[in-house]
Amino acid sequence: MAGTIEVLNPRGRLHQAAIPLAPRPASLDGLRPGILENRKANAKLLLEQLVEGLRERHDLGPTALRSKNASAPAPGSVLEAFSKEADFVLVGSCD
Repeated sequence: MAGTIEVLNPRGRLHQAAIPLAPRPASLDGLRPGILENRKANAKLLLEQLVEGLRERHDLGPTALRSKNASAPAPGSVLEAFSKEADFVLVGSCD
């Protein structure tokens, strides 16, 4: 009994687009930080403490704070608000 066996590769093809990193500012002095917290336990606290640590070394502007659902991307309205209120945004997760 002759036949053909077809072997399939389950890995598929990987494709990764090259995305350039955003340019870093020369200094954080005068920049307005943003915090995007995901409502997980201690996430807001951690990010606020990071901003306070940065304030000790830099003359930062006011902080913009927004929230999002932990399991979903930030809504467009949140991103739009950050584009007007913050020069950089800290995003993190805690459990």
